[in-house]
Amino acid sequence: MEINLENYQPSKEQLKRLRSLLDISSECQKQGITVWVFGGYGLDALYGKLTRDHRDFDLYVKEGSEEKLVEIIKKLGYYLTPEKIGTVEKIVYRNKNLSSDFRLEYGTLEKIKKLTSAENLELLVPEKPLGKLQGQPIWTPTVEGFKRIIEINNRFAAKDKWEEYPYREWQIGIMKAIEKNLS
Repeated sequence: MEINLENYQPSKEQLKRLRSLLDISSECQKQGITVWVFGGYGLDALYGKLTRDHRDFDLYVKEGSEEKLVEIIKKLGYYLTPEKIGTVEKIVYRNKNLSSDFRLEYGTLEKIKKLTSAENLELLVPEKPLGKLQGQPIWTPTVEGFKRIIEINNRFAAKDKWEEYPYREWQIGIMKAIEKNLS
């Protein structure tokens, strides 16, 4: 099945979420911290535009930057929940101004490094932004970084018997499109 990434029209709610992500990213830059966007929004940033609705932000910072990130997201209306997500124990925040099923999840790159056994983490998450959304630079993993993350997620999904990822076809399609755009 061919995935049509070009014709996606984001809803008002998704545009509101995107505005929130761009505000977080911009404020982090002003505060001198880098926030990397993984997951669906990260792939969309590498592609250059939104291609489907997403249910969360997957954000990562370097250890030592967590306090500043939390300060920023709280100023932007996010509040802490008791949830922890996945093997990297991402911390979950929600925002009363966004739909109740939407969440912000964050973790540290150092926890990712332990799972990937990457000797050089910068090969997976470079110090420069690779993506853009609405013209704003977005720090994302590299294509190789996303491939590794997908492999790790698949491994944990099989081991822990997670439900099948409902956006697998989209993920394959957008990865192919990104690689094609880069070649």
